[in-house]
Amino acid sequence: RQSLDWRFGGQSFDVITEVSLPYLHRRRVCHDHLYGDPSTGRKTKKKMSNTPATAASSSKSKAAGTSQAPEKRKTFFQKELQHMMYGFGDEQNPLPETVTLVDDIVVEYVTDLVTHQAQEIGSKRGRLLVDDFLYLIRKDLPKLNRCRELLAMQEELKQARKAFDNIQRLVMAMAPVIKLVLGSIAFAIFWVLAVFPSVPFLPIGRTAGSLFGAMLMVIFQVITPEQAYAAIDLPILGLLFGTMVVSIYLERADMFKYLGTLLSWRSRGPKDLLCRVCLVSAVSSALFTNDTSCVVLTEFVLKIARQKNLPPHPFLLALATSANIGSSATPIGNPQNLVIAVQSKIPFWEFLLGVFPAMIVGITVNALLLLAMYWRLLSDHKDEEAEEEEEEENTVSEVVVEEDVTSHRFSPATLPHLGSFRSEESNLRMDPETLRNRAASSGENDVANRDSNASTDAESRGESSSNNVFRTKKWRRVFWKSSVYLITLGMLISLLMGLNMSWTAITAALALVVLDFKDARPSLEKVSYSLLIFFCGMFITVDGFNKTGIPTALWELMEPFAKIDQAKGTAVLALVILVLSNVASNVPTVLLLGARVAASAAGGEEEKKAWLLLAWVSTVAGNLTLLGSAANLIVCEQARRAVSHGYTLTFTKHFKFGLPSTLIVTAIGLLLIK
Repeated sequence: RQSLDWRFGGQSFDVITEVSLPYLHRRRVCHDHLYGDPSTGRKTKKKMSNTPATAASSSKSKAAGTSQAPEKRKTFFQKELQHMMYGFGDEQNPLPETVTLVDDIVVEYVTDLVTHQAQEIGSKRGRLLVDDFLYLIRKDLPKLNRCRELLAMQEELKQARKAFDNIQRLVMAMAPVIKLVLGSIAFAIFWVLAVFPSVPFLPIGRTAGSLFGAMLMVIFQVITPEQAYAAIDLPILGLLFGTMVVSIYLERADMFKYLGTLLSWRSRGPKDLLCRVCLVSAVSSALFTNDTSCVVLTEFVLKIARQKNLPPHPFLLALATSANIGSSATPIGNPQNLVIAVQSKIPFWEFLLGVFPAMIVGITVNALLLLAMYWRLLSDHKDEEAEEEEEEENTVSEVVVEEDVTSHRFSPATLPHLGSFRSEESNLRMDPETLRNRAASSGENDVANRDSNASTDAESRGESSSNNVFRTKKWRRVFWKSSVYLITLGMLISLLMGLNMSWTAITAALALVVLDFKDARPSLEKVSYSLLIFFCGMFITVDGFNKTGIPTALWELMEPFAKIDQAKGTAVLALVILVLSNVASNVPTVLLLGARVAASAAGGEEEKKAWLLLAWVSTVAGNLTLLGSAANLIVCEQARRAVSHGYTLTFTKHFKFGLPSTLIVTAIGLLLIK
């Protein structure tokens, strides 16, 4: 039946069987003659030598010889014929030879019917239909009615199966609905704890919140444990770990001290200082991640502003917003760029060339907006500062304060010791009592002076040896710092050459550990392992939320209006990314939309442009609100916790500048990124 279904259709066999039953019944005597009556086990006396089938079989056996066994051939209707024969009174399990014989008869009958009659009717259409057979038996009303009855019964069975399948699909559809609800609950808990880590009902923080969301996804069976492990993106974690280790060794090598010195070196007033903060923050963020730059530079910028009697919030805004904009230029600038670079497989050099023009113009516009908004405030403080400098010019207190700001917390505070040594030396020269004592005892203690000269020579030799040790340590320190800078430069060159970013960063980190030639535990303890764990939990939670189908459904609803080959579509896409980055944070937004945005592009350069636009908008979106970026929160917390010069950057002050800056800078990037 299966071999003939493709030729006759699913309904044909039932009709053929019904039509052929009388024919088969008439020829059942063949079975009784050859194999005997099933009830008695004896063969009938009626000879069948005159039948065509018997003559044909006998002639074939004579030609083939009696010694050869009959050839076995494939039967077409074995199971169906067994049931039919049992229904006509035969045994439940008839002999295979009987089934084979009846199968020959059926095949012969069907072949005659098809080849000579029905095939002529269906030749015009190319395939046979049930109606062709009904047409052949149209004059035999019993057969025709029986066929129609069988067809009606078959249609009823088909409808019953369809209804059963619908019920089964409905029952199976309940499982995805439950999974959707539970997955949405788990993602909502993750989002609340990620955006508001100190909520009163569950103040466990972002890291524990991400792990809690991942655990709920597995417990609710939204994803399996195997799928949860597979969702963790190890190349991203490796790249993040490597860049953090390199940043730690760069801080030990005083790289950020030099960047801080550059801020106050020959500064020409508050406006010049503001522009320098924007430039240094952007460059350092592009090379060492925005979070690292904000951690290191916040307290330094705050000290300079306090020392020059300037309002801190314009400079803190310049630091945070410029760090976000500058970090968009490279794949190692921020975590969401790491995700995009790994998933899109865009080389480091192409990523830099694609975003760098927008970053340069964006930093310039951001600085101009800061100057325009705070021009009058900075000008007033400049006049006050000029008056104070005229009154207290060249005073010792001014020098001490300047030294305190310049040294910050990176240099080893050796200048005060030098000053105290010189002051003691001058006091010793100016003390008259000491001079009189020296003059009175000059003749009496001549021999003692010789002994003291000998001891002085020994002390001088000891001092010279200590000076040699100091010089040796100094040169070792210079050599080590130079090696750290060279290894970091080699890492950047390797990234520009297109080598694997994750293993390049890990290799540079291990090279710095080996070069340090001491226990690496103090340096490795400074790595933000909580951030790595946060990423692991976030990968699992976002993957589970994707499996609920909600992001896909929302994207399918929005995709027709977010085509990047049109200006309107690009604007809609940017607006969606901007909102989601501030609602769900930028890294989860990239994980949710990255593959979908790239798939909606036409491919090739359009796909690359889609990834770069996602990187630009999701990064700059962090400047919209204080909660939009981790760099903003770092600057706010570092400034608030400063011991002697703390300052609180409020949500309102940040939003007042962040709203126009974000919209204008984002629009610039949409025009420049190609």
